[in-house]
Amino acid sequence: MVSPARPTLRARWRALKARYSALVDAYGRVAVGTWFGIFGLTLGGFSIAIEAGFRPEGATAGAGTLAMAYAATQLTKPVRIFATLALTPLVARWLGRRPAAPVVAAAAPPADG
Repeated sequence: MVSPARPTLRARWRALKARYSALVDAYGRVAVGTWFGIFGLTLGGFSIAIEAGFRPEGATAGAGTLAMAYAATQLTKPVRIFATLALTPLVARWLGRRPAAPVVAAAAPPADG
């Protein structure tokens, strides 16, 4: 029995970005505001954690608090994209906004050969 080919990481990342782009097309400023709100909360949370004594080890160990917090925030980008995809419709509903266009799920990405 032949199993279907799993999409590569690059193909999955492209599909996730396509879903985010469709969300921005549909919700506009609400989607962008949700993205930056989650980014700001994540950056602030990491900054507070670092100031409270959490010290990451590795390449950012000698950097300042903001640089370490930014590096840690960048590591959470895939999670933040999923959070934005999930929270934007809820935020839009809470604000009383409707999507400008229906959100269309991205088609399955072509397999990278």
